[in-house]
Amino acid sequence: SVKKMPNRNINTDIWLDSEIIDDFGKNDTFLWLYILTSPKTFLCGVLKAPLSSIAFDTKLNKNEIIESINNLENKFHKIKYSKENNEILILNWHKHNWTKSPKLVESIERTLKNIKTQEFTDYVEKIITEYKKPVR
Repeated sequence: SVKKMPNRNINTDIWLDSEIIDDFGKNDTFLWLYILTSPKTFLCGVLKAPLSSIAFDTKLNKNEIIESINNLENKFHKIKYSKENNEILILNWHKHNWTKSPKLVESIERTLKNIKTQEFTDYVEKIITEYKKPVR
């Protein structure tokens, strides 16, 4: 049977973002879109894939990927990267992809068991705690 891929909505305002227009290189832009839309990105906002898999999917070479990961992490502050665990945490993923639906929050919590980087699970768990607070 064929596994159904998740739908990912990308706000078209991404093309109006001055940081992306003025500062991102073409590989940075392409890798950023890949990270946001990859079926290897879990609902919790963590992409789990070795560089070789990203290279295969994007046709970028490993050096281009490493350079763009470095830019996205240290220059643009869009991600955190764990080389040891082959994981990329998308910072602020929740602002564009989560709702306060209890079922969604439960699904996000379930995906955390797949994440090995403790810093990433801590980050997501802190946000989940905020999402579980009752609305006043």
